[in-house]
Formats: sequence, structure tokens, C-alpha cells
Amino acid sequence: MTFWENLRIRGYACSHEAEAPSPDDLARELEWRCGLVATGRVASLAPKSSEDASPRTMSAIYGLSQQPFHTDCASWPRPPRMLSLHCIEGGFEEVSTDILVFDWGAVERATAVNLKEVVWPFQCQSKRAVYGTILQRLPEIGWRVRFDPTLLRVACNGLEKELCSLGRTDSIVLQSGHWLIIDNYRTLHRRSRVGESKSRRVRRCYWG
Repeated sequence: MTFWENLRIRGYACSHEAEAPSPDDLARELEWRCGLVATGRVASLAPKSSEDASPRTMSAIYGLSQQPFHTDCASWPRPPRMLSLHCIEGGFEEVSTDILVFDWGAVERATAVNLKEVVWPFQCQSKRAVYGTILQRLPEIGWRVRFDPTLLRVACNGLEKELCSLGRTDSIVLQSGHWLIIDNYRTLHRRSRVGESKSRRVRRCYWG
């Protein structure tokens, strides 16, 4: 399949796939094909230990360990629809971006009340919480997932395992110069464990 077919069907696409736009053309193509524009929130991301990370961030909680699957900006009333990760420095070890690709037939058949009916509070630091279900059907796209265990202010043991049972995990190792775009509504993602070299660096951009 082509880059754009993979993004639509699978929920993510990589720079090496057929018909992938160049980094310079990505903004124009996303606006033309998807009606999305960059939000202006661009960040350079590098692995940090818990001691070096900013307080109350995912890095502060998990450090160099594997992160949990999550939606970026899950506490926003409207999270960014997509995010792109451009690898500036690949590092000396394989650090993957893991993507939970859902089987939407399995999601449709799922009867888990805590995923489809329970309303959860997503709260970032002292900001007002946003309330919603983890799985929500939207008229324009079908099922959307919103999940980040670090933002749920109540016990949520087992939720990630339940979500993982509804799909498969694909692992992408970005090399320097490669990039990846992820549908933030239709997948969940995480960073794998990082070794002591801590040399991986990516540039993240949100699209909405």
C-alpha cells in the first residue's frame, strides 16, 4: 500500500513508503488531503532520566524505561489529530516507537464497559480535567481512542492490557533523517526502553 493508504487504514505511515511526500511537502499534502495544518507546537525530544526530566512529565515518571501506550495531549479538549516524528539523531542503539494498531472489528464487538461507557477524568497537573470515554464513536471517523494512564486521576489497572487485546503492536525504529506520522485519534503509541547512551533525538510536530 502507499503512504497515504497506510495512514488511512493502518493509522501511521513512514517516510520510506511509496508516494511518501518529502518533509518539505508534508505540510502542503496534509492540508490538501486531510485538511490539517501544523499547530505551531514543535518540540525537540530526547530521552531523559527521571532525575533530569521536567516534573510531572512522562519522562519524569518513567525515565528511560518503556513508556505506556498513550494519546498525545489526552487532557486537551481536542487533542491534535496527528503527530509527526522526524529523527534528527538515531543513536547507537535501536529505540523504537511502538504503535498500537486497532482491529476495528474487535473494537466494535468489545463489550468492555470501562472502555466504552465509563467517563474518565484526564487531568494534566493543575489544569481543569477533561472528561470522556476511552473509546468514543465520532461521526466523521468512527471510533476514536483517548488514553494516557499518567493523566487518569483514578486507578486504571488493566486498561492498557484491555486496549492491547483489541489490536497489534508495530515497532518502528527511526534512523537519522527518517520520519513517521501517526494518527493520534486512531492509534496509541509509546517509546521503547532507552539504554544509557540516551542519544536518540526526534523533532515532534502536531497537526490538527
